Amino acid sequence: MIIATPEEQTEFDELLTLHLAEVKPNGSVEQVIFDQMIADTRNLRRIRRLETALNQGIDPLAALDDEKLQSKLERIARHRTRIERSYFKSLKELSRMQAERVLTRCSEQTTAFTDVSPSPARPFGAQTTTQHA
Repeated sequence: MIIATPEEQTEFDELLTLHLAEVKPNGSVEQVIFDQMIADTRNLRRIRRLETALNQGIDPLAALDDEKLQSKLERIARHRTRIERSYFKSLKELSRMQAERVLTRCSEQTTAFTDVSPSPARPFGAQTTTQHA
């Protein structure tokens, strides 16, 4: 990822720290998905800055008649839509993976618990009697 200024590095470090604290990726696959989310978030912030810069000091009504400006804004909007789709797809997949991991862990704990549970046919501590003919 290209970081051009110290301000961008500071912003990126804060973004990374906040997302890491909230998302907590576990394993290399989750880390790859997480990295994609960070890149998408950063690109969305850049797009907002571009839109702001393009619209700065321009009369909103006059901007509607400026075909060159509208072409740039439409291109940026397409990029924003693509990046948002990528971000939410990554978020959905990461959430699914993390939920699956939690369910697997709970299932393993339940299985371990039921393996030591008394049998429903014979209460815990009850002795079995063997009848001989």
